Amino acid sequence: MNYLDRPLSGVIMLNWEVVLYGLILILAVATRFYELDARAFSHDGAQHALWSHKLYDGDGYVHDPLMHGPLLFHVTAFSLFLLGDTDFAARAGLALFGVMLVMLPIGLRPWLGRLGALLASVLLLISPAVMHYSRHLRHDVFNAVFTVLMFMALFQYLRSHLSGDQRRSGRWLYVGAAAVALSLTTKEVAFIHGFIGFTFMLVISLFEGMSARRRLSWFWAGLILLVVVGGIVLWLTFGNAGPPPDPEMGQPLSRQVIEALAGVGSQPSGEAEVAAGAGSEPVWKLIQLLVLVVGLAFAAATLALSAAQWPLMTESIRAVPLRTLGMATLVGAVLFVVLYTTFFTNPYGVVSDT
Repeated sequence: MNYLDRPLSGVIMLNWEVVLYGLILILAVATRFYELDARAFSHDGAQHALWSHKLYDGDGYVHDPLMHGPLLFHVTAFSLFLLGDTDFAARAGLALFGVMLVMLPIGLRPWLGRLGALLASVLLLISPAVMHYSRHLRHDVFNAVFTVLMFMALFQYLRSHLSGDQRRSGRWLYVGAAAVALSLTTKEVAFIHGFIGFTFMLVISLFEGMSARRRLSWFWAGLILLVVVGGIVLWLTFGNAGPPPDPEMGQPLSRQVIEALAGVGSQPSGEAEVAAGAGSEPVWKLIQLLVLVVGLAFAAATLALSAAQWPLMTESIRAVPLRTLGMATLVGAVLFVVLYTTFFTNPYGVVSDT
């Protein structure tokens, strides 16, 4: 059959997933860039626009931890250089990263699934918070993009290593190193996100190699601990809420527990009893710490369900060639130094965040 005689449906293979992502991309661009210059700058936005404009105008830039990392100012100055001296141009780089954030779940399709990745993109598209920070001249959307890239690079590296594709795994290691460095040049919250990432890798490494039954036991232990401690904390919280009851009516048990703990922690033996409610602040801080620890323990126990029955994480880390690791470190270091020194015009910038 002649090619021109073939039915059109046989020539054009419509992939509805690609069509939906194309629609999401169009909507993301429209919602992030539409009337981008309509609103006045906020206090933070005005400060960031001012120092970015100084860099664009040739006055240079000296990193100051008061305004977080230097990446925002370099991106905004470059945007002003490309598009002109306008409010739209000052926010254009930000909006572009907002579009990138909406589309990033595509890279997590192997784990979220086709439907899950699409829904993640849709939720990022319609999220009021994500929309706001994609148009507000602050550091937040940059850090969101680099955080997603860090975790995507980790998962893609593990996937590539598992398939034996060393070249591909090396590329994802470079992407991860660049994402870490750029996140560190964006905002201090990068240290928190890095802690979460390293904790995830450590916990998965500890649970790898265990039988499915044992990992399930760890999960149930974590869940029981969470329910018990959470129930006690809620009982203490609601029982101590509001004004103290009439002394003649007697103290409820929940208040007696807090006061007893406050008395144990704040008084040497033999001294008079503390007045009701006094000295309870350290007790509540300890309770908050306990909640944090129990929450982390439950999160770790939940990760046990996803751990492999062979040491995938441990073997993948050990298998990184020293040359590849060195190149990835170099990529991150170069990005960090270049941005913090504003392309070597401010050498002190390397240590200005300490």
